[in-house]
Amino acid sequence: MDFRRQDRKALGQSSDDTGYGFTGGMRTIPHERIELGVVLGYSYVSTSNTELDFNARGYITEKVSLGASVAFGDDQTAYTLGLRVDI
Repeated sequence: MDFRRQDRKALGQSSDDTGYGFTGGMRTIPHERIELGVVLGYSYVSTSNTELDFNARGYITEKVSLGASVAFGDDQTAYTLGLRVDI
């Protein structure tokens, strides 16, 4: 669980809101080069939002991997692709 603060400024007006959120999930490694996960999150700062995120990571080498995720929220869907290099 976490505490959240949101500052909004638009058209010369501003407002501050506080709220809370929490996330939980599971991760599995079905193969030494593949990692799969699912995360469920909820937050409330002036309005509530629930999000479900499915993600996957494929390891090209021990230090280089590609990741992808799709997150479904109350008002949006987000797609993410990424490259991770461990130094």
